[in-house]
Amino acid sequence: MPLITDKVIFSSWKNLCSPRLPLLYSDEHLVRPSTNSQSGVRNNQSSTPEDLARVSDQSRSLYLDFLQRQIREDEQQRSLNTSGYSYDPSDSDLSNLLRRFAQSEERQIIRQQANEVPLDSVSVENFTELLSGLFGEDGIVTYERVLVLFYFCFELCVRAIREYSSRYFHTVMDVCLRFVTGSLSIWVCAQGGWNAICNTVQHNQVLFHSMKCSLVSGILLLTVVIVLSVNAVQSKKVLMCYYSSWSYFRNGKGQFSVSNIDPYLCTHLIYAFIGVNNDGTVRVMDPYLDLEENNGLGNFKKFNELRKQNSELKTLVAIGGWNEGSTVFSNVVKDANLRSNFVDNLYNFVKRHDFSGLDLDWEYPAQRGGVPEDKQNFVYLVQELKQKFAPEGLLLTAAVHAAVGSVAISYDIPELVKNLDFINMMSYDYHGSWDSTTGINSPMYPSHIDSDLNLNIDATIQFWLNNGCPPEKLVLGAPTFGRTFNLANPNSPGLGAVAIGPGVPGPYTMESGFMAYFEICELQYPGLWSINWAAQQKVPFAFKSNLWVGYENPESMKIKAEYANTNNLGGVLAWGLETDDFFGSKECNEGKYPLITAMKNTLN
Repeated sequence: MPLITDKVIFSSWKNLCSPRLPLLYSDEHLVRPSTNSQSGVRNNQSSTPEDLARVSDQSRSLYLDFLQRQIREDEQQRSLNTSGYSYDPSDSDLSNLLRRFAQSEERQIIRQQANEVPLDSVSVENFTELLSGLFGEDGIVTYERVLVLFYFCFELCVRAIREYSSRYFHTVMDVCLRFVTGSLSIWVCAQGGWNAICNTVQHNQVLFHSMKCSLVSGILLLTVVIVLSVNAVQSKKVLMCYYSSWSYFRNGKGQFSVSNIDPYLCTHLIYAFIGVNNDGTVRVMDPYLDLEENNGLGNFKKFNELRKQNSELKTLVAIGGWNEGSTVFSNVVKDANLRSNFVDNLYNFVKRHDFSGLDLDWEYPAQRGGVPEDKQNFVYLVQELKQKFAPEGLLLTAAVHAAVGSVAISYDIPELVKNLDFINMMSYDYHGSWDSTTGINSPMYPSHIDSDLNLNIDATIQFWLNNGCPPEKLVLGAPTFGRTFNLANPNSPGLGAVAIGPGVPGPYTMESGFMAYFEICELQYPGLWSINWAAQQKVPFAFKSNLWVGYENPESMKIKAEYANTNNLGGVLAWGLETDDFFGSKECNEGKYPLITAMKNTLN
């Protein structure tokens, strides 16, 4: 969808007084002025009170009252020059009117009504219909109605920037731009052009010159707002943070609960996980932890109540995960009726527990016990969920496999991206203890020893972009954990060294081949570790004796966020909150959440 450009602006003004009136959006919604005496917008006259009476909407009436009051005050404060057209137009241009209107009660009510428009489900068709309604049942274009349209659009554009992503803003902005410039052109042409307006009766010269200056200023202001707003929308990247709910049961300082979450750190929080049953119902993984019933801890409620502390925060729930596998997903989605029930159950679950949306973490369609038909059935599932979620303003995202070789098996990229708000790329676990040699968990680029040049973030991201994924929907994944190896020969510890299985478990996460960042800091704190930087892959690795670990530090996380900026991606994600140094240990000595904070501070 084209954004505002010089071509659009000059095209609109070029047609100001053309005999062929410009098209606002489509023939169905074209607004054309009458040319006879019943027009309601008369040549060489301002709109009469009878014209304004046709405008029944509350916001329009409030603004017109304000406008007429300000015009009367302006006329009382200046003496009209009866000999010609020679006063300073800056006295009555839009800037002064805007300042006064911004402080008025009428403006606040119009803003309140603009805030009630459901932007999360806006489309070109229903938004066009909404703006057409601002011209009343008669469809007559008056100067006052154009200004009401301008202010209404201004409020909607600001709100779209503040509350939603670029896809809503682009729709609002595009339709608003066409309506404001088109209706202004129609009004001017109905007056016979600027010359006819400026040659009106002497008493109305000031008013009409005020109209000209106000409308020109208004269009220019709207242009500036839109250009600046596009930059603001493009730079408002997401920071998705996963919360592994089972981390509550870790021992000692590794225990992580909802109370440890900083509600201002991330833009989106994702609760992992819920599951799916064979009949398409939703399974709560740990009722004691997640629910309040039977004296449970009520983590779902506590998690979603974080939005009370930060009203801009979004909280989603993820279904699936590695342990959930693929077989049940495959069986449920292949049957249309069962899939429909599954969609209804997911919608009801999200609404019942007050989540902002759902993250689909099916690992992976057509793999791990799935069937080839999963690839298309996953598209159907996403389509049906979007139809259910969109009217309620619920977000729909999906976590996807990072390996390029898996995409053709599992994902129809062009079809999936049509209905997903974000694609959460699990761009980690490229290497781990399942390999026979040491390797980096989440490398930015390949190294000279790699036999597969696709096992890195750059290859993954560029593949998705080149195969139809809009960059603003793609979210780059970064781990706050490391992958460990047991070296076969401690005297040969480099990248690509022979390994004989996973490294020892971390003292708190207790998983072989895996360590949280704060555990890595704790192991390295006494010293005697060799800490290295993989220059080609832009990440650190370290070893001591027979233990080898590839991990992240603030510098490597900054590089990942810079990559998201450079490639205009939707943002970055962190897996997860609980494996970063969430308590600010003395061993890391970098404050709380140093890895996630490094990305947050780097994103545009």
